[in-house]
Amino acid sequence: LLWGEGLKIFPWWAGILLLAAAIAILQPRVLHYLLSLFFRFKGKKMASPPPKMHISTLVIGVLIMCVLWLGVGAGLTIAGKSILPSVEYRDFPAITGGFVLSYVAGYVSIFTPSGLGVREGALLFLLPETMSAPDRAAFSIATRLWMTLAELLNVIVALVIFRIIRKRKKESISPQPSL
Repeated sequence: LLWGEGLKIFPWWAGILLLAAAIAILQPRVLHYLLSLFFRFKGKKMASPPPKMHISTLVIGVLIMCVLWLGVGAGLTIAGKSILPSVEYRDFPAITGGFVLSYVAGYVSIFTPSGLGVREGALLFLLPETMSAPDRAAFSIATRLWMTLAELLNVIVALVIFRIIRKRKKESISPQPSL
């Protein structure tokens, strides 16, 4: 969305402004102030003060997430290229930006579980026009399947690690036989 044809719709400087606005809004004091305004509007009071966090911690976290999203975009572009004829490597920025925006849209949708349908619809709209319509539809559904499989793999790995840790704790707690 930030390169090529996307510049007509979404200029690069707007992306930088959005990133700066996100960092500013996520700053705990700013977020707490905005939430307190919301609660005051609703006639309620917030119970806790804002947590203390240095802005550098927030900026580093956002930068790490940007790098992770670039990795996801690269993976999706390569996977898409391997199965769909109209996906090109030059579509990487549009695929990455479209996926990130569609992921956020699915995340904030409160009416569907896991943004089901919202993320796919947004991605279908945001993918580059160089991809054919059937390929965009297949790609958006495939990304849902890929992300679901990745999440399931994470759960399985976490369960295995949890069981190993629990087993080791039981072994270290059990009394040792004396000789």
